[in-house]
Amino acid sequence: MLDVAKKKSPLTTLEDLPDSIKSLKGFDDLVIERDGENETAHIKGVTDQTEYPGGTWKVWMILPTDNTLWLEHLDPLIVLAGLGGAAFEVEKKLVEIARFCKSEGKTWTQIGEALGMSKQAAWERFSGED
Repeated sequence: MLDVAKKKSPLTTLEDLPDSIKSLKGFDDLVIERDGENETAHIKGVTDQTEYPGGTWKVWMILPTDNTLWLEHLDPLIVLAGLGGAAFEVEKKLVEIARFCKSEGKTWTQIGEALGMSKQAAWERFSGED
């Protein structure tokens, strides 16, 4: 019961972020594009072709939202494996960026707020401490 009480619903769009996050440097430089239920965000002037020293990080998977439309061409276990791999990479990046935020002086409250979770949940998930 206690675990359920600690969890909040994850933020689903950038517009769901609290005003304290929206007021931070760079938020106004984000371009939010919508295609139906999908949302993509990037910094103004940055595209998927932009080159950075050290490279770029991307996770990308495009499928119709109606699973039956791709079923004729693709076994669902392949999609599941792809999503599992993408989720693993996203989780690694979340840990990396949360720890980077902490090293840049952000609080666990701010980190939790940005992710739609409590400061305690953020600390438990990202601190690396027991």
